[in-house]
Amino acid sequence: SRLSAKIEGPTMELLNSIPKLKSGGSEVLNVLTPFITASNGLTITGDVQGPLAFGWMDRNIGIGVFNRTFSSLSAPNMTTSYFNLGEEIALYCSYGRVVLDKPHHVVTVGGTAKGFLQFILSQNGSASQVVDSIADFNIKEIPVIFSRGFGIDVGAQYILYNVVSFGISIRDLLSPAFYSLHGNLKDLFTGKAAQDVRYGFLKPNLALGLCYSPNIPWLSNYITRWDFMIDYYNLLDFIPFITPYFRNPILNLSVGTELTIHNVLRFRIGLNEGYL
Repeated sequence: SRLSAKIEGPTMELLNSIPKLKSGGSEVLNVLTPFITASNGLTITGDVQGPLAFGWMDRNIGIGVFNRTFSSLSAPNMTTSYFNLGEEIALYCSYGRVVLDKPHHVVTVGGTAKGFLQFILSQNGSASQVVDSIADFNIKEIPVIFSRGFGIDVGAQYILYNVVSFGISIRDLLSPAFYSLHGNLKDLFTGKAAQDVRYGFLKPNLALGLCYSPNIPWLSNYITRWDFMIDYYNLLDFIPFITPYFRNPILNLSVGTELTIHNVLRFRIGLNEGYL
């Protein structure tokens, strides 16, 4: 399992206030109000990957099943707040093969079929309503969002002299997704009509990548591999009817390097979406 948590806001002040928390929504709200009314509000997220993590591989095919439990509390101000608690199960089936294998030229292609189920207990409203809902948590009364979908990813890679490699991939080539809102878990599992139903397709993500891995004989006793990489993704952003909003093209560029020492230590540095 993998556990991660993040707090966006006055983190240390919030941690120091934990001993003051008492049962009851009003007491919790009194402690959280100063942090919510701060300039950027308060956001708390948690994520647990696993314990379901099954994988099987044989020659050119691989299958994996994974689960994730996640939660988030976002309160940008006192009148607008959101709380989500969810569970996600994902299934992947991948296939790849070498279509050209010459001494200095290698071409591989592959694809992945994937599907997911996601259940989210979701509550929104004013900060007091959301905090009361959390403090007096009743799973039978919280609305449920049920999402499901499947998709296809495909890609290819060309390797030249085992030094330069070029890749192209398109994620979510065909990925329909379905969303339904239910009053509570009982309504969902008893087949009661959903309060809201939507469907659509995830936006495809076309990406190109180039990697240069030089052979440095005088460093080979220490450095196992040194990669210099550059990627450009979301190429379809330049097509207006696929991406109606403007996005600065430089944000789709990623560059970086990774140094591997004795196949044990790895050092990475790079630039992604304008951030180092």
